[in-house]
Amino acid sequence: MVPISMKEYLRKVEGSKAKKAEVKASIQAAVKDKKKGVTCIICDQPIWAIGAGTMDQNMCFTCMTGEADSPEDYEIDTVCP
Repeated sequence: MVPISMKEYLRKVEGSKAKKAEVKASIQAAVKDKKKGVTCIICDQPIWAIGAGTMDQNMCFTCMTGEADSPEDYEIDTVCP
């Protein structure tokens, strides 16, 4: 995973200020869940905060995307391994 700050990630999100605020709130909730140890509903691995917040599903990167490798994908820097 590539660490990214919330501010930097939100710059990449398309849409209105209201849409960005909604995305930010969802991802912040997922970050809190990840820090509390919430795991993927399928495989019990740590959740992917950006994906979980965006898709509203507590899932890891692999279960959400079907990809095993994530060297070019973002994760919020405060929860990166």
